[in-house]
Amino acid sequence: MKTMNEITNEINNYTSIIKNTFPEFYEKLAETPLFLSYEEQDNTITDYKRYLSFLKSQLTELVKIYELRKHENDIKQTKSTVTSKIKKKPPLL
Repeated sequence: MKTMNEITNEINNYTSIIKNTFPEFYEKLAETPLFLSYEEQDNTITDYKRYLSFLKSQLTELVKIYELRKHENDIKQTKSTVTSKIKKKPPLL
């Protein structure tokens, strides 16, 4: 079982990755509710684990979206390049 310190370090690492890679999303992380139970240490660890899981899933989705957009942009760029070459080619007649 992970300690609270290990979980907190992981949260910091994922948060840092999101901040540096997807700054526009990072700004919205502050709006994400994190409900902590201060009654028992075990509940707090569970809450932090849930938040860490949330961060992991969000980062995974952000990477998928980034890759999809990158692919779409590559396709647009290829189409644009091909179209410009076709337009520049002199007629065969």
